[in-house]
Amino acid sequence: MQPGGQGFKSPQLHPDVIERDKREGGWKPDQEPGQPASMQPGSRPASQHNAGGSTLRPNMPITVRMRFSSVHRAGVDEKHYGAQLGVGLVASCSALVLATVWFLPTTNNGRSIALAFVGVGMVISVALSKLPWERLPVQALLIFPALGIVGITTSALLNTGITPAYTGFFTIAIFFIGSTQSERVTLASISIALPCWVVCQGGLTATVAVKVPVTVGVWVLIGSTLARRATRSNALTKELIRAAATDPLTGLASRGELTRLLGLIEEGDAVVLIDLDEFKALNDVRGHQAGDAALAAFGTIVREVLRAGDVAIRYGGDEILLVLTRAGSAGADAMLERLCARWSGVDHPTFSAGVAVCNHSTPTETLRRADEALYEAKQRGRNRWSHAEQVGLTGHLKVVQ
Repeated sequence: MQPGGQGFKSPQLHPDVIERDKREGGWKPDQEPGQPASMQPGSRPASQHNAGGSTLRPNMPITVRMRFSSVHRAGVDEKHYGAQLGVGLVASCSALVLATVWFLPTTNNGRSIALAFVGVGMVISVALSKLPWERLPVQALLIFPALGIVGITTSALLNTGITPAYTGFFTIAIFFIGSTQSERVTLASISIALPCWVVCQGGLTATVAVKVPVTVGVWVLIGSTLARRATRSNALTKELIRAAATDPLTGLASRGELTRLLGLIEEGDAVVLIDLDEFKALNDVRGHQAGDAALAAFGTIVREVLRAGDVAIRYGGDEILLVLTRAGSAGADAMLERLCARWSGVDHPTFSAGVAVCNHSTPTETLRRADEALYEAKQRGRNRWSHAEQVGLTGHLKVVQ
């Protein structure tokens, strides 16, 4: 079968995706594609068991990686924002010291020490902002308040005589910790910061002893309030992201995730396009409620047979798009056999599927070949799947029943 032959329904991809593929002649997994335009759903009804496909072990050992989570991306953004906030606070405090240290009663040596700490702290904080925060735990952000607390405490131990004027920086540190860490970590940080604050006050005098409970109370109030609010906000944000990324009928990923998904496909990933057979007839004869029930049941079974790291998207209408990480053709066959086994006993339409493996091809090309293979399966009688295998550079298809 020639690509683009009679009856072939070509997916309408966004020009940005096509232009990038043309420009680079290939695909790099760390790049995001452009937004695909809507594609025509196959609107061809329902079916079940496959007449073809090899018999394979359902749980073959395949290395998979979680690359598709929107919630994970939100967590990465939070850590990058925390790092930017940390650098900003260090810069603000340093600027304040630079502007006011000249008016404090201290020796030139003490002033020089303070300025040296400011310079070192700024250099270190800027260097820290360049770290790969997406690979670090959120607790790594504690390095920013620790940097300030260690610096001002060390300055106090060196008897510069200026640290009592800057003990308000401890409150700023607690603000940062409460904004980026859990309540438990915040309270633990307060217990560590308090002795340092006492040192910066010049020791535990009677006056300082009176200040301690007030200071701790203010820190706990600020830190706990911010930590609890941040926890609730993060939970709500993640829930909203999940809701936006999930199709409410099938429970699969929504079509809005397609853009990001295409940019994460790697060599060896299998792309499977599934279409329920005679789905329009089901809607016409039994009503749309029956069609919705079939889609919901199919979505549930698809989620159950996929491995951790695989992803399923409601592609449009009755079409489902699967990306099976590092599965290859054999892994796609194994998954489809599991799906057939579960779906065959259900009183719903059968399905057809097209399989294409990303092998020295762009995501656009891989998706197009999966769509061609699906069309071939439909032409050969439905209730089966076909593999699209690229032969040389001609783009011809080899159909595997």
